[in-house]
Amino acid sequence: MARISRYLVPALLLICGAALTAQDEWKSLEDAKKVAATSDKPVFLVSVLDTPELADPVFKKLRSRARADEDFKVFVGARVNVFKLDPNAAQYGGTSHGTDPVLVEKYGDMSTVSVYAPGANTALWRLKAGAHKEDIFKQAREAYEKWRKEIDELEQQMKDDKELKKDPEALWKLGEAWARGGSAKRALDNLDDALKIVRKADKADRRIEKWMLRCAEVALSCEEYADAAKRFTAFLKEFRASERRNEALLGKTEAQIGANDMKGARKTLEDIKPDAPPEILDRAKKLHEKATKAAAE
Repeated sequence: MARISRYLVPALLLICGAALTAQDEWKSLEDAKKVAATSDKPVFLVSVLDTPELADPVFKKLRSRARADEDFKVFVGARVNVFKLDPNAAQYGGTSHGTDPVLVEKYGDMSTVSVYAPGANTALWRLKAGAHKEDIFKQAREAYEKWRKEIDELEQQMKDDKELKKDPEALWKLGEAWARGGSAKRALDNLDDALKIVRKADKADRRIEKWMLRCAEVALSCEEYADAAKRFTAFLKEFRASERRNEALLGKTEAQIGANDMKGARKTLEDIKPDAPPEILDRAKKLHEKATKAAAE
């Protein structure tokens, strides 16, 4: 028995240690999003500044608090390193504690905390310097649950009343709720279903034009750029004389830039007439400059 215990105890310690390590794992955002999509859990993302000289002390403290905080258990933990080495720092006697402006613009500066809904590419909620807040997990959870409450109620109504799944307005409302959380697939699944029902009932229904453009805008806002470009193209083809044609052209341009199609973006802008309203021409000019700059880089 003593011999068994001598070998069993270290083995148990090893197993328990591995379990704790797995529980304490903070994934990359992409990996966390995959887990979130399958588990229907939100992602808790923190922007850190891990440098060659020093691991981020704020993240170390945050990770330690997370182990004991019940509110954190609803999330999939993720981190993004916004550090960028400054090759000129040493010659000026400084350190390499710089940040990447592209990452900072997308995820926030160091210690920023964001919450992503399941399946989302964009943040539902964000708090600058949130990692310093003692109650950050409680704040993040409350923000997520406030948004999720409406969705859960709408989906429960559809379970209780099967006819609501055939009601385009009910489906549209649910889709818009998912869109506010940045969850493109869940949003567009419902929005597209609503649009199909309306189109099948009456091809002249005025909602078709409005909803078709809105679906493209949702795809764009959720950073599903390739899908958004296709949707704007379909709208422009079907509604050539639409009063919102310029909006669609600008939306398509943004989607093409997001999809790294700079040539296509500049070509799309050519369809905006010189006599378009000043605000449209101003936005077109800025997008053309953005596409031109990106193409040159």
